[in-house]
Amino acid sequence: GMDAESKVVQWGDSLAICIPDAIAEAWRVWDGSPIEILQCGDVLVLRKKGYDLATLVAQITDENRHGEIDTGPPVGWEVW
Repeated sequence: GMDAESKVVQWGDSLAICIPDAIAEAWRVWDGSPIEILQCGDVLVLRKKGYDLATLVAQITDENRHGEIDTGPPVGWEVW
């Protein structure tokens, strides 16, 4: 893994820790990514929170839903 230093900063009524770009890219997280924070004594562990189907379906709106995609006529055993 990668090691980096960061600072705890005030963010509204909470505190925040900046994740350096290189780690965010390697970890594949971005603004709004859900994470879990686990406390183990003096160590905090950050873990990406997985998406469950109910969470993903709840985010579907008329604006972000796409239509069907035509992949062409059936081929081989694809015929129903």
